[in-house]
Amino acid sequence: MLYDLDVQHPANYIHDINQQIEAMVESPRVDYCTWIDALHMAMPQFAQLGVINEAPAYFKKMYSIYNHTKRAEGGPGLWNPQNGFWYRDKRFIGQNVFWSRGNGWVMAAMVKVLQALPFMDPHRAEYVSTIQAMAPSLASAQQPDGFWYVNLGNSSNYPGPETSGTSFFVYGLAWAINNGILDVDNYGPFIAKAWNAMVKVAVMPNGFLGYVQGIGAGPSEGQPVTAQSTHDYGVGAFLLAGSELLKLCDYQL
Repeated sequence: MLYDLDVQHPANYIHDINQQIEAMVESPRVDYCTWIDALHMAMPQFAQLGVINEAPAYFKKMYSIYNHTKRAEGGPGLWNPQNGFWYRDKRFIGQNVFWSRGNGWVMAAMVKVLQALPFMDPHRAEYVSTIQAMAPSLASAQQPDGFWYVNLGNSSNYPGPETSGTSFFVYGLAWAINNGILDVDNYGPFIAKAWNAMVKVAVMPNGFLGYVQGIGAGPSEGQPVTAQSTHDYGVGAFLLAGSELLKLCDYQL
C-alpha cells in the first residue's frame, strides 16, 4: 500500500480504511465475504493494518471472516476439501463449477496475508495449508497447453486460454516455492509450463496482454475470452507472477 511506500508513513493514507476495519472488528458479523473474491479484497488489509496498528484483534477478526467463508457460507462453506477448490459463492455449491480466477484470488489472498502476518499467529499454519491443499489440485487441472481454463472442475466448459487465473496460480505457486511451502521439483514444471504459455500466447508483440476474462460472477461471464480480451487486474496478476518468477533464479524456465 502507499502507506508502506512513503517513508513518512502519513496517517491520512490509512485513516478511512482504518475506520472501516475497526468497525468490522467491533461488529459481531462474520459473513462479510460471501464470495471468494472478497477474501482477497479484505484479508490482506486486515493483516497489514493489524501489523501497523499492533492490533491482534484484526488478525482474529480476519480469521473469523475467513472461517465463515470456508466452512459456513451457504451452509457447508465455499471450500470443497474433496477436490481442493473453492466455489465462487453459494449458488455453485454442489456443482462441478470452480471458477479459475476466483480460486486465483484466494491463492493471492493467502500469499499477501502470509507476507504480512506475524509468524506466531495461531492461524498462520491454516493459511499455509490452504495453499498446500490447492497446489496438487491445480497441478491436476492444468491443461496441456499450459493454461488453467475458466472452470477448474470441467475444462470443456468454456475451454481455452485464460490469463488472469493462470497468472494468479503462477504467482501463488512460485511464492510458495520461494518461501519453502512447496517443493520446486514438484511444482516448478507446472509454473514453467504456464508462464511460457502465457508469454507465447497471451502477450502480444506490442505488449498487450490478452485472454483475460472480463468482470463477472463465474465461468460463463465475459465470454468468449479472446486474444483481444484484457483488463487491468489481469495485467496486475501477470506482473505479480513475473515478480515471483524472478526469484526462482535457480530453476530453469
